[in-house]
Amino acid sequence: EGRVAIFFKFQLSLGHFHLLLADRLTFGSAPSVYEKNGMSFGYISGILSTKMPAVLKQRTFPSNQTLAINNWDYKIEELIAETINKDIKLITGIPTYIISILEAILKKTGKKTINQIWPNLKFFIYAATPIKQYKTQIDQLIGHKLSYYGLYAATEASLGLPYDISNDHGPFYMLNPYLLYSFTSTEDSSDIRGVHNIEIGKSYFVNIGTPNGFVHYAMKDEIVFSKKGKNLIFEFVGRKNTGMNLAAEKVTEDEILVPSEHP
Repeated sequence: EGRVAIFFKFQLSLGHFHLLLADRLTFGSAPSVYEKNGMSFGYISGILSTKMPAVLKQRTFPSNQTLAINNWDYKIEELIAETINKDIKLITGIPTYIISILEAILKKTGKKTINQIWPNLKFFIYAATPIKQYKTQIDQLIGHKLSYYGLYAATEASLGLPYDISNDHGPFYMLNPYLLYSFTSTEDSSDIRGVHNIEIGKSYFVNIGTPNGFVHYAMKDEIVFSKKGKNLIFEFVGRKNTGMNLAAEKVTEDEILVPSEHP
């Protein structure tokens, strides 16, 4: 029931745009599963894509067969072939992957902007990642500004319920009442608090568990709390130790993006 309520709240926020009737480009993990020691393994987002309702599956591109392709270049070629003649109105995915896909489409077609291919593209839905450092680049690739909607779900759980998912400065969420939370200060790992004594405006890492306390997990997601009237809400602002190796040096996304934005 909670998921249905979230869907309808999201649909209402889109106005006249009908979420179920729109062609969408959705790029996620491969839906493939492998067996090891008698157990099945795979990416949860990929597995869930195989359980998609039929009404969404017929309007979602690329196909699971294309997502299962291991070779990146061949996968992108097949993705372009499947989507190029569709009326894509909605994109969902991880911003960095989507940027690479949009650049590949422009290179393949010779177009200057994506809106020359998909003029009705209006929305971008992303999850559990700050969007602000990508919006300018994505809008430039599209050729016009998109409306961005953030959702906060992870493999472990639905971490936050939408409060204001279309806020231009970043989406805000409410805590999921079906989870047990604690919060570790980003400045002092020994400072662990419950919901009752968090400080507004201070950064915390999220720890989640089940109501019986059997499982408790440190997400390493960084959030900041604020209040809207009587409602306690929060914004996802980053993730601890997110980085990559570049020329044998460990760098963060911001360290790469800031110089590229200011040549």
